[in-house]
Amino acid sequence: MKYINNNTNLCLEFNEMVAVLAQEKGTTLEKSEQYLKKANSVGTNGYGACKDPADNRCVVYIWEQMDRKYKRMVERWLSKRQGCQHEAECECGNPYRYMRSEPMRALVRRDEKATEWLLRYEKPSGEKLPSKKIDQLSMAAGVYNALTHVNADKKGIIKQQLNYKDVTSFHDELLAYCNQLKSAGVLPKQFSTAYRRFLANYKEYATEGYAALVHGNVGNDNPAKLVDDYSKSVLHELLAHPNQYDDTMVAFLYNKWAKENQYEPIGAATVYVRRHEWKVELTAERMGNAAQNELLLRQVKGRGPSAPLYMLECDDYNINYYYQDANGSKHRRYVSYIVADSRQGLVMGKCYRAADAPTVDMVRIAWLDAMYYIRSLTGGQTWYLPHEVKADHWQAATLHPWFAEIGHFIPPAVGNKHRGYIEQLFGSPHFKRCEKMAAHRELNYNGNNVTSAPGVNMEAVKANANRRLSLGEASDAQVETLFFYARNMPNITGRDLEASSREEQWKADWAKLPESRKRSISDEQFLGIFGIKHEPQGRAITITNRGIEPQIGNEQYSYDLPDAVGMMHLIGKKVSVVYDPYDMSRVLITDGEGVRFVAQAAEFHARAVADSTAGSREALNKVLADKKAQVAAIGERKAKRKELLDEHNYLDYEQIRFAGMMPKEQLAKVETKYIKHSSEPAVAEEDSEEEEFDVAKARLRR
Repeated sequence: MKYINNNTNLCLEFNEMVAVLAQEKGTTLEKSEQYLKKANSVGTNGYGACKDPADNRCVVYIWEQMDRKYKRMVERWLSKRQGCQHEAECECGNPYRYMRSEPMRALVRRDEKATEWLLRYEKPSGEKLPSKKIDQLSMAAGVYNALTHVNADKKGIIKQQLNYKDVTSFHDELLAYCNQLKSAGVLPKQFSTAYRRFLANYKEYATEGYAALVHGNVGNDNPAKLVDDYSKSVLHELLAHPNQYDDTMVAFLYNKWAKENQYEPIGAATVYVRRHEWKVELTAERMGNAAQNELLLRQVKGRGPSAPLYMLECDDYNINYYYQDANGSKHRRYVSYIVADSRQGLVMGKCYRAADAPTVDMVRIAWLDAMYYIRSLTGGQTWYLPHEVKADHWQAATLHPWFAEIGHFIPPAVGNKHRGYIEQLFGSPHFKRCEKMAAHRELNYNGNNVTSAPGVNMEAVKANANRRLSLGEASDAQVETLFFYARNMPNITGRDLEASSREEQWKADWAKLPESRKRSISDEQFLGIFGIKHEPQGRAITITNRGIEPQIGNEQYSYDLPDAVGMMHLIGKKVSVVYDPYDMSRVLITDGEGVRFVAQAAEFHARAVADSTAGSREALNKVLADKKAQVAAIGERKAKRKELLDEHNYLDYEQIRFAGMMPKEQLAKVETKYIKHSSEPAVAEEDSEEEEFDVAKARLRR
């Protein structure tokens, strides 16, 4: 609570009103916070809500402007907060009375160490202190601790901080506050507020410590004893349950066990103290390893990348715009997948669609978009890869091996919320400004929904529901505007309103980076990593004498072999086509083994003379020259083969082996050919055909 408008209006702050609603409705603080934010956004009457003059981002609730029912809620909450135990009407819930005691309330705090000591304390009979008594004595220790604190610097605290005239007036106000606590049951009835007795008890406390609290209260000044390990273990197991039972429920379950096993019952306060005492062991068991890492384990203090493309991150992001569709829905949204440079938080690539979740293809398109954007920023001639990639576990089996091809990639630990910087980009003021500016006229920015800080007038959003953009070209154009702003809007801060855009900052940093630290790749490498593999119905494409002619997206494409002569042996080969949807002028052809080359789009030649253009004849002559070169290459190979056979006196022995199965005349010709290749003189031409045959047979026998 605080006063605003020159201390004329008493008001509650946002977190206090959340606690009021949580107590009244019996819900969690998170649900009450969501409810109150929604009420603020739609302007629900009766709360007395207004902007905080000290900070327009915050909302306060003026007491005098609240409806009676909300005042009663606040009074009940305030009474419970102070531990009021009055059965009849009292002033414990009066906010003005509460504010008058604010200096003392800030000074007097319950001593949790005293609570821990008292929990271990046992009476001579072996009985434990009741939980209520422990709470009261812990508050008594807090009163004495406050006096010790003030005595250490009376002038500085009493006069300068608390604005009391002297020590006596401070003591009077302190004792009056103690009486108030006693009447509410927060301090024990035995706590003396008589001036002299109060100081005497304080001196005893200063000498003996916590043991002085039980003198005259329980009649035992023996030192506290620890409970046995068995009962501690039972309580620990109840607290460690992953259902995260509240302290009251744990006390109830423990007491059932204690009654059956002759142990003393405990209260919720005891459970509270033990839960905090054992938090190191309980956090992982009760809340999980992620919570243990977030709350207890030492964090690695990271330093951002020092240059562009040292680290790129990617993640999905739900764009905060509402659209309408043909079915009448006015709450359709886009999901996007974004690739960002962790150096400046610059959006390098994106892909989006009207849906609730991304797809694997969106990831590939986003990275493809990023590669084109990087090439445009670096001069438009060369492809560059990042040194490192970071991503979450979504579709890990498919995407993680692919990320490793792009750059150094180590899968993040499960539950790790600090793997990089892209989440900071999504929540940054710069990105939120871009979202809002892109919806300046459309008024369809929903401010992260009503479950978080809106940052938008939801009444205006609802009032303009009927004029929202329809899914299609208009909605796509708005999303493109958002990403244009993300790249080109000045990256202003409160200290620098003349800042350049993130794109310009990226270019400046890139110009300073030495060439040795830039990972350039060829066009073939680019297609191999980022291209999309085309395998229609799982089949490969056959290379023909027309080249490679796949049908992609219901459109026929044709690509020539880059070497008509040297690649004739590939005709008939089954291959896959890897294409770039942004540029279909070339594709990567591969069989996954030894065949791998880039093929360019085929040039079609005019059949009609009237369609000819300058250079048509030269292009046609080149094709004809390739055909002649192919024919010549085939003839040359044949001639070389014949020449080699002649050098080795090659004879078709198969025909000789099956001589008995061929006509006599044909066999004679074969043998004559053999004789010509023999080192012996050939048979004279005047010899008869029969003689030639006999001579040949005789030589074969030898």
